Amino acid sequence: MIVVGEALVDLVIEEDGRLDPREGGAARNVAIAAARLGATVSYVGGLSDDVFGRRLRAGLAAEGIDTSCAPTVGAPTPLAIVSLTEDGGAEYAFHLAETAALALHSDHLACLRGDEPLHVSLGAITLGTPVVGDALVALLASHGALTSLDPNVRAAFLTDPAAEAKRLDSAVSLVDLVRCSDQDIALLHDDRPLDDVATGWLQAGAAAVVITLGEGGAARWTATGRLDVAAPSVEVVDTVGAGDTFGAALLVALSDAGVEDRSALLALDDDAWRAALAFAAAAAAVTVTRRGADPPRRDEL
Repeated sequence: MIVVGEALVDLVIEEDGRLDPREGGAARNVAIAAARLGATVSYVGGLSDDVFGRRLRAGLAAEGIDTSCAPTVGAPTPLAIVSLTEDGGAEYAFHLAETAALALHSDHLACLRGDEPLHVSLGAITLGTPVVGDALVALLASHGALTSLDPNVRAAFLTDPAAEAKRLDSAVSLVDLVRCSDQDIALLHDDRPLDDVATGWLQAGAAAVVITLGEGGAARWTATGRLDVAAPSVEVVDTVGAGDTFGAALLVALSDAGVEDRSALLALDDDAWRAALAFAAAAAAVTVTRRGADPPRRDEL
């Protein structure tokens, strides 16, 4: 599995005001979660040569993740200032300008194999980010194996929701699987019903759409209709990395079911989908019982 996107450091504001640096970034979290669940993973994203960047690369390597296509750059590591809410949610403020995350370009993606499933996580990097956004769109358009996309919408970078929604709707035509949250939909499409958004993405070209609903579980849309699964009931510590864990676990479960390309995804029946979604929900439920993005290993499920 190839995972493309950003790696950064979350500076979490503790109750006493201290900053606790934790390795993070949507794509990095997906890569870690997938590797812990047994997948063979390659991570691609700009990594700084500063102390945080070296720590991020070492952390990925410690999980058995290949970073040979991830460039080392002189720009600093991007930072996210994270404040936790009383219900375990997280609010983010990003320091992204002129950082390593923006150094990724098409030349770095040329070494990727086209016969491995590809996942792109957005976030601090969006489809509208100069250079990087265009490179990601071109990669999705040209990749030969299963492609998946997580919009991972961050309000801090959503200066023009209508323009970003339009870019996402266009990119959906290039991918097989879209995985997002109901919060992403709310930021991009206001009060538009989830069924309408998901159906529109299917009509645009996606083979499947999966939307997580927090405590409400998750829903999947394909040509056969909507399928819902419940979320396990757990005591939430914080939700950092929960969506990334769900997405990674879903991809691992689909791979376990033999889904490596679009045709196999289209052929998947509801029973197999239900099992894959339940596996993903269980993995995410473990993550929210822990501090930070700390996804489970397979034997913990």
